[in-house]
Amino acid sequence: MHIPYNSYEGDDGEVYQPDQTFNKPRGQHLKQEKTVEKRRRFVRELLEIMTLTLLMFLVLRFAVQNFRIDGPSMEPTLHNQEYILVDKAAYLFQAPERGDVIVFEYPLNPQLDYVKRIIAVPGDIVSVAGQRVTVASPFPVILSVSWDSESPSMG
Repeated sequence: MHIPYNSYEGDDGEVYQPDQTFNKPRGQHLKQEKTVEKRRRFVRELLEIMTLTLLMFLVLRFAVQNFRIDGPSMEPTLHNQEYILVDKAAYLFQAPERGDVIVFEYPLNPQLDYVKRIIAVPGDIVSVAGQRVTVASPFPVILSVSWDSESPSMG
């Protein structure tokens, strides 16, 4: 095939003259490239946001959980029907200490969660006389535990 001077063959096999267009106004291909680039950036940012949101959700779901206080046994610190957030990863790195509020499954019914305060640690001697709890420890104890006759026992 003979191509005249100042003409060129396009990708589609047709011969175009210099003043002929490819059915697109001048500069439109640049606009399309910018539009495609904007779409790619938008999709990338959307994927990043979704990934970070999912990651944050999973971290929070496995590290923090909410519990409802049932009963007045934790008063005056926590009241009946209040909600608390519990850091489930706290004791992976350190042992529970005297005075910490913990949540644990009731041994006789694992469906039931107990929210209680630690008053003694291993090595302490706990004695109960009437409504008074005494903790004897080889270490200095900075915890005062008492309750009146209107509050139930700490168990």
